[in-house]
Order: sequence, then C-alpha cells, then structure tokens
Amino acid sequence: MKQALMLFFGGAALLLLVLSLIEPIQKAFNPDLSMQTPLSDSVVVRTDFDVKEEIEVVEVAEANDELISGKERILVLLESEPALGEIIEENIQLIGQIEHHTAFQHHQAILKLIQEAENVQPISVVCTGLVCNLAIYANSAERAAEFSQKLIQPSPQLPIESAEVRPFKEEEHNLVHIVLFMQAPAQR
Repeated sequence: MKQALMLFFGGAALLLLVLSLIEPIQKAFNPDLSMQTPLSDSVVVRTDFDVKEEIEVVEVAEANDELISGKERILVLLESEPALGEIIEENIQLIGQIEHHTAFQHHQAILKLIQEAENVQPISVVCTGLVCNLAIYANSAERAAEFSQKLIQPSPQLPIESAEVRPFKEEEHNLVHIVLFMQAPAQR
C-alpha cells in the first residue's frame, strides 16, 4: 500500500515538473510579440481608393432614399419600365416603408386572389398600406391580362384608387408588373 501511494505521488510530482518546464521552453523559442505592437483599437486596411469618400457618398444616397415616400418611389419605377430584378429590388426597399396597418390585409387579399386563380404565381408582392407592388408570373399573356383585370377591380378588401398594369416578357416568361394605389384610410 505504501508503495502504491509513493508511486502515485511520485508520478504526480513528475507530471507537475514536466508541465512547469513547458512554459519556459516555449518562451525561449517563441519570443513574445505583444509588447512590440502599439496598443490601439484601429484596423489599417490597404486599399487603392479613398474609403472615406466612398462612405460619405453612400450615406448621402441612403438619406435621400429615406425621404422619398413609397408612392413616389413606385412612380419613378413605373417610368423606367423595370425588369423583374428591378421590381424585386424595389420591393425589398418598400418593405422598410410600410405606411399603414392595412398593408397586411391588402397583402393577404392579393395572395388569396392569386391562390384562387389558375396558372398564376406570385414572384414578389409587397404592400405598404397605400401602394401594392406586384410581379406575377402567368403561363400565357392572355392569362396574365385576364388575372390583371380581375385583380384591379375594387373590393372591400382592396380599396383600389388606381392601378398600373404592365405585361412584359423576360426570358420567354409571361410576367405582369401590377401597381395598386390604395385609397387612404380616411377616404374609406
């Protein structure tokens, strides 16, 4: 029993001796570099262009976009006859500009009409409460026109003031860009 205890304590002492020698050996072969670098929080990135100038331009552009209402953004978009990618990008911007609590109700009513229709699929649908911007796929140009006419009819769920419909083809797909301008809640 004494031998077992002596062997145990001898092994533990040998292990501690080896572990204590590891750190001084590491320091001898790997000098500490932390004292050679100045203490700072900044990060230096090498680049060929002036980053400060680029950041200022982006911030000004973002501030100007925030000043434009959803309806004004859509009117500018309609003038340019956008491609599908541009419609989707605009819808992403519109998500952050929901103007009224009825946006969800309009969105649900539109999706219900799309679901009830045959051979029509939504690509991008965003409602802000006063404007709904849609990109719809249909299996034929006739089907797209038929669905557009059904959608732009005013109803209690969709109090449409006016609408813009632009059918177009992109990569042999029949698409429709529909913009619904809703009545303001005070006018209902």
